Amino acid sequence: MPIASFYTLPPTLLTPHERQRGICRVIAKVWQVMGEADILCPDRETGQIMD
Repeated sequence: MPIASFYTLPPTLLTPHERQRGICRVIAKVWQVMGEADILCPDRETGQIMD
């Protein structure tokens, strides 16, 4: 079995959609914990769909 190398991985592992979803999840968690963060998703529905 070949040994995986960091250098053979593609430079970006996440698609733009996955990146947006990750950002929304982090912001939603901050909102949940802090209670006063600005949500950067276009609207609340998008944030819920992404999660």
